[in-house]
Amino acid sequence: MKTKFKPLILATSLVALGLGAAANANAAAYAVSTHNLQAGFINPLVNGSTNFTSPLLTVNFPSATSTASYSLNGSGTNNSATGPLPDAIAQSGGIARANEDVTGIYYDLVGAGAGNYAWGDAIVLSEQTSPTSTISARSGVEANIGSTGYGQASADNSSSALFTMSLTASGSCGDGTNTCALGFYFEADPYLRALLDPLALANPNSFAKASLDFSITLTKVGDLVPTFAWTPNGAAGGIFGGTESLDEESLNVSATALSPGDDVTVSSPYASSLFSKFAAQTVDLGAGEYNLTIRAGNRVEVKRTVPEPGSLALLGLGMAGLAALRRRKAA
Repeated sequence: MKTKFKPLILATSLVALGLGAAANANAAAYAVSTHNLQAGFINPLVNGSTNFTSPLLTVNFPSATSTASYSLNGSGTNNSATGPLPDAIAQSGGIARANEDVTGIYYDLVGAGAGNYAWGDAIVLSEQTSPTSTISARSGVEANIGSTGYGQASADNSSSALFTMSLTASGSCGDGTNTCALGFYFEADPYLRALLDPLALANPNSFAKASLDFSITLTKVGDLVPTFAWTPNGAAGGIFGGTESLDEESLNVSATALSPGDDVTVSSPYASSLFSKFAAQTVDLGAGEYNLTIRAGNRVEVKRTVPEPGSLALLGLGMAGLAALRRRKAA
């Protein structure tokens, strides 16, 4: 029995080490978050009908800002740009990415692997500068730790505009005769994934987190509380000071991997051109000036720590001991 036990220890240890090597070949704490927005339209409504020329409601079309940042094992950068067509990118880890490294309308993702990298990119492709133009934007972040370390990246697109609900000789918004409101429509295709390989230690030693947030707010100048706030969540609700007619998917969502082997995906498959639709309208607005802000933000955060090398050998010994115990019971 003793002479048979030694080869069993060796064989079982080699199996454990082999499993570790195989896991390490695809080892990664990896996270990605992207957001594509198209066909965005702000609709000024006077007495229930679209009206871009009414003296009751003056539209100053949006201007945009994009920001992106990353950090990788303690070092990092950030970048920002201002409209009309801003593009901000930040990257590290030996990857070569140009601004707008895309195929069609989607970012070319690096993916999970052995390297350490982080990047973020944000751009507003078009703004609603006339009654016939629309808003489109995209933002993406991706981070990967293939050995050990910590990385994070963020990207934001923000559009702002000033709307004036006027007092005129013929009346004003909210005077009991005239009504003024804003309608919103857009289409979005988000994607999130968080992955933690089987060899990594569990949270808080290792984790992968991806998130997306999106909001539209309208605040009367001088007020502290928004008149209208909308955070689409794929269900009824998530709106204040208005009503939503389309909310097909949550745009305030996260994917989190906290245990070894976790692989969490939201809104897959990626780059499928399957856009969800969103529409909402404010309550009737009184006379005054209102600031409108449309914002989309992406975040990823990854950390990876692995067991000490001796842990795999101990795993092999434990497996061997268990096998020996079973053989004794069988005898």
